[in-house]
Amino acid sequence: MFALHTSNRAENILSHLAQVIESQPLRSPFDKELFLIQSQGMERWLSQQLASDFGVWGNYQFYFPGKFFSEIGAQFADTSASGNYQREQMVWIFESLLREIESDDSGHFQILVDYIGGENSAVRRFQLAQQLARIFDQYQIMRPDWLKVWSKGELIGLGDSEQWQALLWQKIEQGYGHNHRGEIWQSAIAAIAQLSAEACAEKLPQRLSIFGLNTIPPLLLHLLKGLSQHIDIHLYLLVPSKSYWGEGGSRQSMIEQLAQLDEVDETNETSEINDHRLLLSLGEQARDFRGLMLNQVEFSHEFSSYAPNEGESLSILQRLQNSLLNNTADFESLDKDGSIAIHSCHSRLREVEVLHDQILELLNEDSALELRDIVVMAPDIQHYAPHLKTIFADVPHAIADRTLKEESEILDNMIQFLRLSGGRFGWQEVIDLLEKPAIFAAFGLVESELEIIRHWVREVNIRWGLSGEHRSEFELPEFEAFSWQAGLDRLMMGFIVGNHYVQDVQDVQDIRYVAGAGKRRSGEGLIDDILPYSDIEGNSAQPLGALFRFISILSQAHSELSRPATLTGWGERLLRYSGLIFEPRIAQERGISHLNAMVEQLSGELSAIHQNDVDIEVIEQWMSNYLSERKSSNGFLRGELTFCSMLPMRAIPFKVIALLGMNEGDYPRVVQPYTFDLMAADHRPGDRSPRNDDRAQFLDTLLSARERLIITYVGQSIQDNSEISPSAVVSELIDILDLNYRQQNVVIQHPLQPFNQKYFNNASPLFSYSQNHAKIATLLADQNRALKESNPWWQGGIEKDPAHTIELNALFKFFKNPQSHFLAESLGIRLHESEQEPAERERFELDSLDNYLINQRIVEQMMEESNASIDSFARQTTQVGWWIGAAGEMELERRLELITPFVEEIRALNIGDKVSKVDIDISVGKYRLVGQLDDNYQNGALLHRYSRFKASDLIKGWLYHQIANRAATTTTTIISQDRMLQLQPGMINPADLERWLDIYHAGQLEPSPLFVEPALAYLTQAVNARARKSPLDAAKTALAKQFDGGYNPELNLLYRGVPDTENLIANLISDPFEKLCTDLLLPLWSELA
Repeated sequence: MFALHTSNRAENILSHLAQVIESQPLRSPFDKELFLIQSQGMERWLSQQLASDFGVWGNYQFYFPGKFFSEIGAQFADTSASGNYQREQMVWIFESLLREIESDDSGHFQILVDYIGGENSAVRRFQLAQQLARIFDQYQIMRPDWLKVWSKGELIGLGDSEQWQALLWQKIEQGYGHNHRGEIWQSAIAAIAQLSAEACAEKLPQRLSIFGLNTIPPLLLHLLKGLSQHIDIHLYLLVPSKSYWGEGGSRQSMIEQLAQLDEVDETNETSEINDHRLLLSLGEQARDFRGLMLNQVEFSHEFSSYAPNEGESLSILQRLQNSLLNNTADFESLDKDGSIAIHSCHSRLREVEVLHDQILELLNEDSALELRDIVVMAPDIQHYAPHLKTIFADVPHAIADRTLKEESEILDNMIQFLRLSGGRFGWQEVIDLLEKPAIFAAFGLVESELEIIRHWVREVNIRWGLSGEHRSEFELPEFEAFSWQAGLDRLMMGFIVGNHYVQDVQDVQDIRYVAGAGKRRSGEGLIDDILPYSDIEGNSAQPLGALFRFISILSQAHSELSRPATLTGWGERLLRYSGLIFEPRIAQERGISHLNAMVEQLSGELSAIHQNDVDIEVIEQWMSNYLSERKSSNGFLRGELTFCSMLPMRAIPFKVIALLGMNEGDYPRVVQPYTFDLMAADHRPGDRSPRNDDRAQFLDTLLSARERLIITYVGQSIQDNSEISPSAVVSELIDILDLNYRQQNVVIQHPLQPFNQKYFNNASPLFSYSQNHAKIATLLADQNRALKESNPWWQGGIEKDPAHTIELNALFKFFKNPQSHFLAESLGIRLHESEQEPAERERFELDSLDNYLINQRIVEQMMEESNASIDSFARQTTQVGWWIGAAGEMELERRLELITPFVEEIRALNIGDKVSKVDIDISVGKYRLVGQLDDNYQNGALLHRYSRFKASDLIKGWLYHQIANRAATTTTTIISQDRMLQLQPGMINPADLERWLDIYHAGQLEPSPLFVEPALAYLTQAVNARARKSPLDAAKTALAKQFDGGYNPELNLLYRGVPDTENLIANLISDPFEKLCTDLLLPLWSELA
């Protein structure tokens, strides 16, 4: 028996199913109810609904079509070779065959040989094997007649590509047997036709229920027809309209109607057809399936239960569903009721934010609405998963239909490891891999140490390449600069000499430069051609050792994995390296079982059909495909808000359905067939079309939403706010709403930012439930009011009591730029920390800061080594970021020539050699100063900068001089490119230092009135007897340049909101500023002038 059950509502055909199960129990309570379904979401929904209906529900089994028909086929045909014809196995079969045909001189496969040849031939061959496996997988089910003809050595006349495909198929059958899936199922059809009643009871189930399938290939439909001669088959079909399976129309009339609709599809002429426009545009798949069944199947029973929405006040969504059911077009003007809401946003993130507010609003309005009543779908939910986790953190939810990439972090990490092992070892990708939880824990690291390692890598200028030898693999010179080897040498040498002794570092096997230890303190020049990295301490042994071990394993992996191996060999390698880089407990929690299962398949069934050696790039691509093609069964209908892709929840009813990402180009999918796919030019009824599948899914969604349908898409450009069209199916829906129900301006356009004032304005239809966004909107509104009122961004002070113990480095940093220090240390705003990470390549240019730092290093080296060679300078500067090659050498020679006079001027001071740091721990009034003074020489203190003189040089030198003389009487020399100042002990007023500390202390609570560079302009003008401009005016001009030039962004932020800059500057450069200058700096400057 073959029975058809149709309805426009899934609940109705579910009721049919329950009645069948209840009224026609199986022969034995131990027999299983068998179901044929298309998705795990449908399996979960049916189980829950049947459990609800019967109270107790068990002893059942759900099948996907492929598995069910394979089991049936195994009952009636030889399936010994059928495993070889699964798509995963055929990929490697084709990979082997393509190797063979590369040496074939018949010319039949020349087009394939030409494609495979050239660079990356191994990857190209594997990609072609994947494509061939996909189309031959389809041929088995959809074109078994072709394969039968090709097996005989004959051709059909399908075009130029047919001959080589037929020859490939013959090679496959010769090597792997003749029983492909289509052949097995055809044999099963023939065997079932001869089946006796007794054999039927032994081999076949008593009943099969097919629920939620919207299309069935002709071969499988024919097999179902054969099964229906011996078992009960019930097909439960959701249809959008009664006219598709009429209530009383003859079979012949439906065939004639179908033919008429097919003509409409071909001509696009609709004047003679009265079908609903959405049925015509979205219902092609349903019409094709109907035609296939009308031509192939005689149903013994047909049951229908079409149910329109009823009530006095139907929503627009319900009216639309009724018009689809009756295949008629309504024309009436209706008020908007929100049952169909379409939202245009600027990005995927904004789509999720908007949806979050819409769902909260629905839950707030309807106390009976539960999270289980809502489903959110997208063409590919993986694109939204990161945003969903964040935005919906306050809502219990589950993301279903996820790929193994989301379920098994370990598998994804291993793919990254392989990709890295065969690549350039860019610093960013290496550190990114090390920062994976299961990896850094395996090396004994904690999260806080990862930032230390990242800082080291940037500081020692590691960019890419394991070593010079590794770079030679890319046909480049063997230069060590910017490589991991060069950077690690600097780190290790800095650690050794920085602690004044050599000590073992746990698990570090290759400390090569022990002989250099103790020659010099860190930072004072090269040791064995290595410049020690100075900013590394004794407690850094653990993270440094971990970094060495990690790079050592990567280097080992590069050497080993760059060599091809068999699939079995690759399985062994993957297991071995997973044991080296993953912490076992975390790996178990994060899905290492999936990696083990993948290795088992690779080393088992796949290695049995493929024995050739394979490159690392091929294994990496195979693993990536493995990761993306397998879906998790978790997350469906768990009583929470469910997020999933569109297919798994197809045809399942919910009170509220939301669709994300309904963008033009993303949905319906535009899939171009392979150029050699012969099915593309020979369409038959039952052939699948991704475009038609997606259109049918959208129609099912319209039918399945009971109360609300929410649609979002990226409809506005994030760059220029220009309008972007939605998916074609959404555009068609908008047209129907406008034409049939007079719903104009149905699309709700949202602002770019979620804190836009429109969301919190009662006059706007937009709304938001985000308290954080409301606070930001309020702050912005206050700021806008402040702008109109000419108030600065920062006003008042901070209520706290800063510590009275002051660290010297913090003191010197404060007086370099007091306003910047206030923002960074008191407010936590660091405007310069958004700089881009260094590129993963050697440097070819230097910015102004790098230039200054390298100039300083050259000065220091020239002062230490008066006879240093150009090679010595080149080795040292290259290790700190100087570019390499002839251009670098020429620029270094030019730079040395410029710097030499400056160094000679310093040497002429006869300051002597540098001496040890001076420890400072002194009391100054109510303050305590702690730290070290590091610029001490035999004959005094020296502060030098190879740059133009700045006011910060004067203030730092003056503070340094006062503090140093608290420890011992000394002179202090300040020297720059354009000025030299000598400070004598007698210049010091003992009371001044505490006043400087008062300024520092007050500057932690509010922006300091001391502007450093304007202060120098004030001093210069004050001692100039011929000055025509007052010192205050000179200071105002200097401050105006800082505002206008934009090179002091802290000032622009602190005093943003005052449009009258001239008046602002007059208020800033006033009495408090002048008093600081005259009391603390002018006496000194007058004495030095």
